[in-house]
Amino acid sequence: MNKHANKQKKRPLRRSPRQANTVRFPLPFVMLLCWMRSYAGDEECSCGASPDYEIDSFVDAEGLLGADGPAEKDHMLLSALEQQRNGAFAVYQTFLVCRQHALQLFTDLYGEQDAQQALSPLLLGISNLTVTVGREITNTKSPHGTLQVSYTNATTVPEVIEAHTGYAVRKIPKRSSTG
Repeated sequence: MNKHANKQKKRPLRRSPRQANTVRFPLPFVMLLCWMRSYAGDEECSCGASPDYEIDSFVDAEGLLGADGPAEKDHMLLSALEQQRNGAFAVYQTFLVCRQHALQLFTDLYGEQDAQQALSPLLLGISNLTVTVGREITNTKSPHGTLQVSYTNATTVPEVIEAHTGYAVRKIPKRSSTG
């Protein structure tokens, strides 16, 4: 949010009847990448270890990992940014991972420095936190921006999105589940 309030009175936006219920978030906008929390279930990480974390990805993480170069990765992130700015949030994948694989997943997706920053409270063993990770975007032509890590007491995906956007969420479609 801008700390400096604009004192000038703004004209209401004119929208077509089709756009009347559409939310459009302005820039800068923090694109929601994922929500992480401790996992205490019976399933296993892909390595066979007991998972430490459950990570819901709000971008197509598997697509990003399989992207053919930075240009394709940027295109996928810009698409996710546009959807989120229009109020369309979806969980693409859910990962159940041990600490080692959480760090590897984040490093592969966002780079080593951002991975360390995003996972530091969890890697230090602070297990009662849930963490949201996003990226502050200031330009619609670039998905690159400052990593934003925040802590929440949200326990469901709709609560995470409501805390992130300020808008209540009725239903979140689940794209696929990956363990």
